Amino acid sequence: MDAAAATRPHPLLAPVELHDERERLALGLAIKDLGYEALYRDPALVQQALARLAALRDGAVSPGVRAELAALADWLGGADAALRGRAAEAVAALDRAYDGLGAAGRARDAAASQVPKLIALAMLGRVDDALGCGERTRRELLAAGDEAAAGRVEINLGSMLLRQHRYPEAAALYRCAAARLARRGDRRHSVMADIGLATALGWTAEHDEAARIFERAAARVRAHALDDLQPVIDGSRGLLALRRGRHADALRWLEAALRACERRRVPQPLAEARRDLADAYLALNLLPEALALYEQAIEASREAEAPTERAWATMQRGRALAGLGRADAAMRDLLDARTQFEALGHRVGAARAACHGAALALDAALLAAALAQAEPAAALLAEAGAAGWAAEATLRVLRALRELGRLAEAQPRAEA
Repeated sequence: MDAAAATRPHPLLAPVELHDERERLALGLAIKDLGYEALYRDPALVQQALARLAALRDGAVSPGVRAELAALADWLGGADAALRGRAAEAVAALDRAYDGLGAAGRARDAAASQVPKLIALAMLGRVDDALGCGERTRRELLAAGDEAAAGRVEINLGSMLLRQHRYPEAAALYRCAAARLARRGDRRHSVMADIGLATALGWTAEHDEAARIFERAAARVRAHALDDLQPVIDGSRGLLALRRGRHADALRWLEAALRACERRRVPQPLAEARRDLADAYLALNLLPEALALYEQAIEASREAEAPTERAWATMQRGRALAGLGRADAAMRDLLDARTQFEALGHRVGAARAACHGAALALDAALLAAALAQAEPAAALLAEAGAAGWAAEATLRVLRALRELGRLAEAQPRAEA
């Protein structure tokens, strides 16, 4: 392609003579669709589409058409803001889009405009609001016959449940979405559903099935040139390899994912990629390297308005500090992370922070404090189905009971 062709605007974005307001609105709808398709691959084209929508809106004579074009711009702009990590801005824009499209009688489009809002709400820590919005949006889309958009909602709901460590529920939604989207020929989102499904299965120890689905997803990414999904697969495979003790594979995939995210510079995925690689470094006792990445992840999460990611990175930084012998700083981070998780209603995260706090208390011979943190954490993690983490917390309970001389209480739990 020559330089002139590379800089030539897309035909939909070029100036054109419009004969009536119906043509103006039809062009606006096409430009919104063009920008939406470009969200993951061409940020510059999204901005050009937004500018063209604004010009069409400003040139509209009919107040109704002007309002509808404004709603389309809010839909596209809100989705872009959510992807860029500007969560509060995204929620406000998508609420305006929902109201404007609903007032114009576009019930299906109004419901579809809420799909990116789910992740924005979750980024703000409003998980219950996001889950409620998602279920309502899913019902509205299915009632309107839009299975593809309903499948995308199921992916977002699955991702929120995954972040809450509700793995079986997440897997069920991902399975439903993958089948629904495959029937509709939506390759991108059906691959995304597969990635989510494999991730959920990895957490429930179905490792071989998870690895098979990751391999299938990677093959589809290559076949259909969905290159921006490759770092998502790499990062997820890396974490699965880490849990399986395959450290060389874990580092290779996680480092590849981070390099790709650094090239794209999108705040939310970049924060997650840094945290994931830091988790690998922590597991391999590469503590200075882990600490440096957790610092970056905390800052990126703060910039991205992603409180759940920030709480998790804070907790993990505390663990790295503990490994480096900085017990006071570590305890401050763990208490801070627990407070953050509790404010978000993230019970599993709070329990994990308490479990790590119990380990520090045990090392300091603060046995009663260790037991007070580990015992409720073990019960909550078991209830959540996180068997490995529950076992870890139980081991800390047993150690505290043993060192307190309460062997009669410890014996049956140890046998169990």
